[in-house]
Amino acid sequence: MHNHLPGTGILHRTDLLVDLLKEYEMNKENNHCYRVSRFFPKSFRLYNENECKDFFQMIDTAVFKKQMKTKILYTF
Repeated sequence: MHNHLPGTGILHRTDLLVDLLKEYEMNKENNHCYRVSRFFPKSFRLYNENECKDFFQMIDTAVFKKQMKTKILYTF
Protein backbone atom coordinates (compact mmCIF):
# COMPACT_ATOMS: atom_id res chain seq x y z
CA MET A 1 0.00 0.00 0.00
CA HIS A 2 3.01 2.33 0.11
CA ASN A 3 2.31 3.44 -3.45
CA HIS A 4 -0.98 5.03 -2.32
CA LEU A 5 0.65 7.50 0.06
CA PRO A 6 1.21 10.98 -1.38
CA GLY A 7 4.85 11.81 -2.09
CA THR A 8 6.12 8.23 -2.10
CA GLY A 9 6.25 7.74 -5.88
CA ILE A 10 10.03 7.64 -5.81
CA LEU A 11 9.87 4.46 -3.73
CA HIS A 12 8.14 2.42 -6.43
CA ARG A 13 8.68 4.32 -9.70
CA THR A 14 12.22 3.78 -10.88
CA ASP A 15 11.84 6.48 -13.54
CA LEU A 16 11.32 9.06 -10.79
CA LEU A 17 14.41 7.78 -9.01
CA VAL A 18 16.43 8.13 -12.23
CA ASP A 19 15.10 11.68 -12.67
CA LEU A 20 16.16 12.55 -9.13
CA LEU A 21 19.60 10.96 -9.46
CA LYS A 22 20.35 12.66 -12.78
CA GLU A 23 19.18 16.02 -11.44
CA TYR A 24 21.34 15.56 -8.35
CA GLU A 25 24.38 14.65 -10.44
CA MET A 26 23.91 17.69 -12.70
CA ASN A 27 24.34 19.98 -9.70
CA LYS A 28 28.01 20.99 -9.90
CA GLU A 29 28.34 21.09 -6.12
CA ASN A 30 27.59 17.35 -5.95
CA ASN A 31 29.91 16.23 -8.76
CA HIS A 32 32.87 15.66 -6.48
CA CYS A 33 31.12 13.20 -4.19
CA TYR A 34 28.56 11.23 -6.16
CA ARG A 35 28.36 9.62 -9.57
CA VAL A 36 25.12 7.90 -10.55
CA SER A 37 27.03 5.41 -12.69
CA ARG A 38 28.89 4.07 -9.63
CA PHE A 39 25.71 2.97 -7.86
CA PHE A 40 22.96 2.68 -10.44
CA PRO A 41 23.00 0.89 -13.81
CA LYS A 42 22.90 2.95 -16.99
CA SER A 43 19.27 3.88 -17.50
CA PHE A 44 17.24 5.39 -20.31
CA ARG A 45 13.98 7.26 -19.86
CA LEU A 46 12.26 6.53 -23.16
CA TYR A 47 9.91 9.47 -22.65
CA ASN A 48 12.96 11.76 -22.83
CA GLU A 49 13.57 12.38 -26.54
CA ASN A 50 17.38 12.53 -26.35
CA GLU A 51 17.68 9.45 -24.17
CA CYS A 52 15.24 7.57 -26.40
CA LYS A 53 17.32 8.34 -29.51
CA ASP A 54 20.51 7.36 -27.66
CA PHE A 55 18.91 4.08 -26.60
CA PHE A 56 17.85 3.04 -30.09
CA GLN A 57 21.23 3.98 -31.55
CA MET A 58 22.97 1.98 -28.85
CA ILE A 59 20.94 -1.23 -29.26
CA ASP A 60 21.85 -1.45 -32.93
CA THR A 61 25.56 -1.86 -32.20
CA ALA A 62 27.45 -5.14 -32.10
CA VAL A 63 29.14 -4.07 -28.85
CA PHE A 64 25.75 -3.74 -27.17
CA LYS A 65 24.63 -7.18 -28.28
CA LYS A 66 27.81 -8.68 -26.86
CA GLN A 67 27.53 -6.76 -23.57
CA MET A 68 23.91 -7.74 -23.01
CA LYS A 69 25.11 -11.24 -22.20
CA THR A 70 26.65 -9.95 -18.96
CA LYS A 71 25.23 -6.46 -18.23
CA ILE A 72 21.92 -5.07 -17.05
CA LEU A 73 20.07 -2.30 -18.85
CA TYR A 74 17.04 -0.46 -17.52
CA THR A 75 14.52 1.49 -19.58
CA PHE A 76 11.46 3.37 -18.37
